[in-house]
Amino acid sequence: MSADLSHQLELVAEQASRDFDDALLRSLTQLLGSAEAADQAMAEAACVLEGGTLAWRLDPHTLMAELFCDVGLPEAAFAEDAYRLALRANLNRDYPGVYIGAHADSDRLVATSAVPAVLMANDDYCVTALANLAAHARHLREQVAPYLAVASPRAQA
Repeated sequence: MSADLSHQLELVAEQASRDFDDALLRSLTQLLGSAEAADQAMAEAACVLEGGTLAWRLDPHTLMAELFCDVGLPEAAFAEDAYRLALRANLNRDYPGVYIGAHADSDRLVATSAVPAVLMANDDYCVTALANLAAHARHLREQVAPYLAVASPRAQA
């Protein structure tokens, strides 16, 4: 790849990151109800929304905004049942654009979505993407509640 093209790609990634951060701050202000709460969420790259911890990151290589919302930690005796519900929800596309999986380190159920950063730069789209993921995670949390040992740690605080 030529040095000029590499430089152009770096500039695009930097602009996408700035646009994503700007839209995210405005969207979080709207969703959380205050600029102070949005600033804190931006500093932590996470917030509590719809009773779950919502986190995000921008992949600089793919320029995809990756969104994550905690569903909860299944009780060891009921983990298979909780994971079965999550797999069924994925297979049936119960939550379009959202996938449910188990976090590699903690085994917590997590709802995820990935959106092109250029779309997230639109305030309405950004608010909708964040709110929808949080709402879908809340709905799933309600479905698997009998199997959960612990809900979202931040939401309990």
